[in-house]
Amino acid sequence: VKTGCTINSRAFSSCTRLASIHIPKTLKTKALGLNSANPFAESGVASVTFEDGIEAIPDGLFGKCSRLE
Repeated sequence: VKTGCTINSRAFSSCTRLASIHIPKTLKTKALGLNSANPFAESGVASVTFEDGIEAIPDGLFGKCSRLE
């Protein structure tokens, strides 16, 4: 995830080849498109790193990501 971008609702939904994500502290909760559906639902994400300074992780951000440990 690039600094300063906005991720639309379900942008990576069902992207089974998406293996890892880095979320910078500059990405705000509103930019994650959580008003209607989470952007990583049912994706192949297995690893997530959050940059120091993240203030909150929204509920359901990685809903149904079965590979996420």
